[in-house]
Amino acid sequence: MQNENPEEINDTTEVRRSFALTTSRIESLSDCIFAFAMTLLVLGFSVPAQGSGSSLLRALIRLQPQFTTYILSFVVLGGLWLAHHNQYFWIKKSNRPFLWINMMYLLFISLIPFSTKVLAEYPDQSVAMIIYGLNVVICLTVLYIHWFYATRKKIDLVENLNDRIVILVEGRIGALIFLNILAVILSFVSLTLGVWMIIIAQVFLVAPTVTIDKLIIRYKRSFSKK
Repeated sequence: MQNENPEEINDTTEVRRSFALTTSRIESLSDCIFAFAMTLLVLGFSVPAQGSGSSLLRALIRLQPQFTTYILSFVVLGGLWLAHHNQYFWIKKSNRPFLWINMMYLLFISLIPFSTKVLAEYPDQSVAMIIYGLNVVICLTVLYIHWFYATRKKIDLVENLNDRIVILVEGRIGALIFLNILAVILSFVSLTLGVWMIIIAQVFLVAPTVTIDKLIIRYKRSFSKK
């Protein structure tokens, strides 16, 4: 067996270190993109033309779809930011592939104001709801890949992480993906059902975690025994 050249070992070590990046810049960029996307939501409102008090009231009532989609999307973005932020409690390092996964996540996050505008302008069109729902589904799917890559690859990006936490995070994101896909499917049948399923998904996202986490662990254990 040939002895490895010490210089080659040092070169390999330095290359690996060059790929072991910190996460501070990722978190800063992500926070800026989320803040910008949330701000764009409210900038989508159009102020009614000047008129009498009654006409102004009627004009504001006509803005109801925009107000509704604004609140919905603000909660969606808040939940997606929180889920992303929570992952960095355990993710302490990064590398170039991981950076690009995060960039893909931010790409679709920045599209949410557009899909929100489409839904607000065409609240009675199933296509608008499908576009919006697919936007959220893609965000959640990339977020799942983001977590999967960080925790399953032998690249030492996480610290102080156990299997239970991995299961809980995967289970929560997986359930959200399922609920939003279901919302898209229901939109083909009824726009109202699709909207309500999106709302239910957001309730699940912000609900207290204890009961849901217990169900996820119980399901995972029962599935593993089969």
